[in-house]
Amino acid sequence: MRFVLSALALVGLLLPQQADARGIPIYYGTEQQMEFVTNTEIASSGSKPLALCHLYETNTLYSLGYWMRSNGYVLSDSSCDGQSYIDDPALIQASFANGAIPAGIPTSPGFSILQRAEGHAALGIGALIVLVVLVVRMGRSGMPRRKSRMEERMEVLGLPEGAMFRFIDAMLHAANADGKAQPEEVEFIRAKATEVTQLDYTAEHIEWAVNHTDKLRSPRDFQRFGRGLTPEQARMVLRAALAVVAADGQMSRSERRFISQLTAGLMLDPQDVQRILGDRPGGMQPATA
Repeated sequence: MRFVLSALALVGLLLPQQADARGIPIYYGTEQQMEFVTNTEIASSGSKPLALCHLYETNTLYSLGYWMRSNGYVLSDSSCDGQSYIDDPALIQASFANGAIPAGIPTSPGFSILQRAEGHAALGIGALIVLVVLVVRMGRSGMPRRKSRMEERMEVLGLPEGAMFRFIDAMLHAANADGKAQPEEVEFIRAKATEVTQLDYTAEHIEWAVNHTDKLRSPRDFQRFGRGLTPEQARMVLRAALAVVAADGQMSRSERRFISQLTAGLMLDPQDVQRILGDRPGGMQPATA
């Protein structure tokens, strides 16, 4: 702690009275103060005896003290209220010896608790800010992180992030492309997911996952489905999504838009959509709405 205080004091002495940090003025200063200690019997040129004062300096930052330095005792003919003082260490030392200064006064001045609090206010505020930041950080690190919707879907499906999950996830988003998954779509996804993973999914699993799909707003959202996939795997994802929207025999406008954006995200040629549609027996009719 003493090292920190010394370092701050040195900074206060070396820096100019005003510095700039990214355009914000930083004000440094030094305030000299006198504190009344006691009246003495030391005669002055005036009619009343001199007062014993503690002379000290406070280095400030934005008028808040961060370092105090004692300059010892001085004498004052204005009860330590004025700017002038008599700095005579030999006279003061002799006055302690001959009783001109009342007994009980320490021969070396010190700082009261209140003075130290005022003189180191900037340090106290700084320490408080650091403490608050540490507490907040510790609190955040100790709090369980809220899972993303994708993490929740992976947990419900029992799958890690990868090609298998994205294959099923594309079907889930396709089912929710028009805002409501049809029973036929849910059943198709359940059967297909069970077939490729050998996991026993229920309709409730699939319905929950569909209702917790993400809002896909940007091309990057759709590119996630094809990240790291081979062209053939990307075509498989597209076929699966098309099969979901075709499960009820028609494709709505929002479903067509989803397929178009998914095709772009998978980096596939739009003609792939036509070829895949052509492979389906009976084709698929677009809905008018």
